[in-house]
Amino acid sequence: MTPQKVEGVNLVEGENWIQTIQPQWIWRKVEQVRKYTPDANVVFILDDVQTQLRKLLHQDNFLQLIYNRRHVLEGKGNVSFIITTQKLRNIPNEIRSVTTSLFVFNTIQKFEWDVVLKEAGSNFSTEEVNQLMKVHATKKHDFIYFKLDDGRVFLRFKEMIK
Repeated sequence: MTPQKVEGVNLVEGENWIQTIQPQWIWRKVEQVRKYTPDANVVFILDDVQTQLRKLLHQDNFLQLIYNRRHVLEGKGNVSFIITTQKLRNIPNEIRSVTTSLFVFNTIQKFEWDVVLKEAGSNFSTEEVNQLMKVHATKKHDFIYFKLDDGRVFLRFKEMIK
């Protein structure tokens, strides 16, 4: 789900792309997977829709997807969400509380680091992370990956730094 089409990606409105978050559309897609391939893993990408997320917090069918996403398929499959945002603070706490990973790019504003580190349960200080980014994340698309479920921290996907 993204307000605009992505250049170079074959997106067909209503089929594999919608401009706004519509829980009933997501559930229909989940039902299709459940019916035909219940062991599949499904990912929904929510791109720049953080203002819509807050409005959906009072819809039970949306919260059920967020809180029970690992259990909505009957097989071994899993439903996941990737949510992109420029500010972590714009994602409602109810959603951040069930986040399992954070991918933080070097473009993050310095005042956001405190929020990121608190959410990640990290023992790093803002200064330490700034230093890590200066030393290791020197290329445009470098990032630090916080695996929140076990506390590990990686530079990109390769080098474990904690």
